[in-house]
Amino acid sequence: MKHLIICILCLLPLIGFGQVRVGLAGGGFFGNNDQGVIGGLVVQKDLGGFGGIHIGIQYIEKPTNLSILNDNPEQDLIRPRIQYLSLPIHYQYYFSVQQFRLGLYGGPYIAYGLGGTLYDQQKEENLPIQFEKMGIHRIDYGLHLGAGIELDLLHSKRMFIKGFYGLGLRDLDKKDAYAYSEGIGFLMGFMVPFGKN
Repeated sequence: MKHLIICILCLLPLIGFGQVRVGLAGGGFFGNNDQGVIGGLVVQKDLGGFGGIHIGIQYIEKPTNLSILNDNPEQDLIRPRIQYLSLPIHYQYYFSVQQFRLGLYGGPYIAYGLGGTLYDQQKEENLPIQFEKMGIHRIDYGLHLGAGIELDLLHSKRMFIKGFYGLGLRDLDKKDAYAYSEGIGFLMGFMVPFGKN
């Protein structure tokens, strides 16, 4: 958890003293033939007329491709899911078409594992993931690449819809099944201005 707090404190100066937009966003994450959810806060800072920085603090439930060593023949564990507190940092490039802004974005994320579950098919129940015992990293990091559309509303408010591809990079070089997670996500949200222009 301390890693996320340090990252947030380091990123606050990027917002500057000018106007930012602050809002809520929610959506879904799809991977490993399963789906999860995303929800949280977003902060957006425009940088000129064509770009900006988008920072989120999100709860995200990720279906992952974990490979769990299972020595118990009476258990058949499937559908691993991990809940994270995630901090994505995206640079956005947009071009405007009337009230709409269309564009591309990308950047890194870092996430802290809050918990997780595995489904036991034989007992038909969810079992909690034990990070250390199962050799699963709590800290995840990787990249997001995506595209989105924003609608400018009255009084500098904005609505947005975005889709992205996420690739986890934790220990990717080891080629372990649990070492990375990937999937496709989408977000919808609403932002209001905060601070002086």
